[in-house]
Amino acid sequence: MNITIKDVPKPVYQRLKKAAAQSGRSMNKFVIHVLEKNTLPVRADRAELLESVRKMRRSMRVTLDQDFLYNAIHEGRE
Repeated sequence: MNITIKDVPKPVYQRLKKAAAQSGRSMNKFVIHVLEKNTLPVRADRAELLESVRKMRRSMRVTLDQDFLYNAIHEGRE
């Protein structure tokens, strides 16, 4: 797949060229690297994720305590 980028401001082009050289990549490889890096899914903030899990657990009708889990694992195994 090919892409063409037009009208890149000179200062941006110069920064890309310098960064590519510093990273040991060609301009093309560096731009691909930057695009890949900046289009990956964003990792969730740990605090936000923890709050989301806590909210979900509060909405559950069952308390998943140690006894509940033990019984669920061993149910029908005896």
